[in-house]
Amino acid sequence: SLEWNWQTDMANPADVQNDLCRIIGADPVLWETYGEVLGNQFTFVPEESGEYYIFVMNRKVEEVTATIGENSATFDNVDRGYLLELGYLEAGTEVLLECDASQIMDARAYRFDTGALAQVHDILNRMPWRLTRWNDTILEGEVNAGYEGVLFTSIPYDKGWKITVDGKPAEGRKIFDTFLAVDLPEGKNLVGAFWQPSLVLCDCAALKTLPAQYLLDGWAEVIKYGFIADAELLDMLAEASEPSEEIIARCVENKRRLVEADEYDKGSRQLLNLGHTLGHAIEKCSNYQISHGQAVAIGMILIVKAAVKRGWCEKEVLAKMLAMTAKYQLPQSTIYQAEELKEAALRDKKRLGASINLVIPVKIGESRLKKIAVTELLAIIKDGLQDE
Repeated sequence: SLEWNWQTDMANPADVQNDLCRIIGADPVLWETYGEVLGNQFTFVPEESGEYYIFVMNRKVEEVTATIGENSATFDNVDRGYLLELGYLEAGTEVLLECDASQIMDARAYRFDTGALAQVHDILNRMPWRLTRWNDTILEGEVNAGYEGVLFTSIPYDKGWKITVDGKPAEGRKIFDTFLAVDLPEGKNLVGAFWQPSLVLCDCAALKTLPAQYLLDGWAEVIKYGFIADAELLDMLAEASEPSEEIIARCVENKRRLVEADEYDKGSRQLLNLGHTLGHAIEKCSNYQISHGQAVAIGMILIVKAAVKRGWCEKEVLAKMLAMTAKYQLPQSTIYQAEELKEAALRDKKRLGASINLVIPVKIGESRLKKIAVTELLAIIKDGLQDE
């Protein structure tokens, strides 16, 4: 198997990469190009145009200067054993690499084969983990395993990851001494990976180094926590002029409480998405020129306007939200039309097939989840865009 046969401890990383290709039946991704060692110099001339790399075999060499035509570049910390990236070279270009005169410039040159990389991708992607839900701490989806084996990811292994297979706890493990992996039986498997921090550290002094715009984005998320489940936090915000330790601690505590109660994001944890369904849509429509915090602020106001019109929440909620966002200089409207916001929202990762969960602040300091059919979303957005 790949896990037991791939030689990852070879001195030359090009050999490691090519050994992977050999085991899975792909062409080598790095093709050695003839070069000549002349004391502290190494020269070669590419026969084919392409991306080229150098590996210095002499681990006593610390710094290398590469001269490529009329251009030059210097690489340091070469003794760490990494591939030096020369970039795209035209066929026939003369390349000279030099090191300190006290060392022999023993090196190897390689041309990178993009076609072979495509082969590697296609082979490794034959039974992929097709994600249906993801965020910064959750990955969930299906793996159609044609046979019993190992699902390995590009995620660095950490003990903080919890793995489930078909809803049951499974043992995540380290593979290739680096990546997160889990053993799977043959057949269709629903695989989830959930990461929880063991500690949250907040250096409040760091906020003083941020541009004002980033602070405004942060205020939008703080306001969100107040409307989810913390009316007292909103009272504090009405009096605050800067983010205090107490305000930050309340936000962390609010998130901790919701995440611990619903670790796998199946219920109440989704309250953290207040303003995000339409907020993400606004971000996408603006090609991410509107920042996340600004978009969330608008998203919260649109959903509350719609909720008031539909009798889902008290009018006081909208008045309070408009006052809070105005105080912290956050936008309250958008130039985008309902149809384009709907299309962007339905491409969002939070969609649940033919339905979507909206977070509705039913009153100040209390929000609830409301599942709606995706066919209702356009009318709801239109309600949110209309003025009172």
